[in-house]
Amino acid sequence: MGAKIGNTNGFKKGQIPYNFKKSGVGYVSLHEWVAYHKPKSLYCEICGLVTDKLDASSINHTYERDISKWKWLCRKCHFREDKILKKVITVCKKDHSMIGDNLWINNRGNRVCLKCKSIRAHESYLRNKEKVKSLVKAYRQRKRSTIKR
Repeated sequence: MGAKIGNTNGFKKGQIPYNFKKSGVGYVSLHEWVAYHKPKSLYCEICGLVTDKLDASSINHTYERDISKWKWLCRKCHFREDKILKKVITVCKKDHSMIGDNLWINNRGNRVCLKCKSIRAHESYLRNKEKVKSLVKAYRQRKRSTIKR
């Protein structure tokens, strides 16, 4: 018997599966969806460079399942657009202002909201409270035993 050719999951293009997410879909899954539904261009839609290495880029960086809000860009234009966007963003995903004291630029050059960072650290502490307490207790005991010697 020969190998099956084509779509083997039983769905036809345009048909919506039961586990389809219109919103809240992951970054990689959304890019795969765009690559499947938006015909790949032969050239960059900004500079016109003809190449087979093009990235799917969201026009307004909202990452929606709307093909009209996506374009195919070469790596250089894609990075250039993302770098320009990073300079423009003044609020984080949770609507905290990212200006002045609330903005931290990490060692990778990414802009980080300090309020969100603090919230994540506190949530992590609450999840691991007992583990943190036992580690602190063990550290203090080791410190006391080295001082007495």
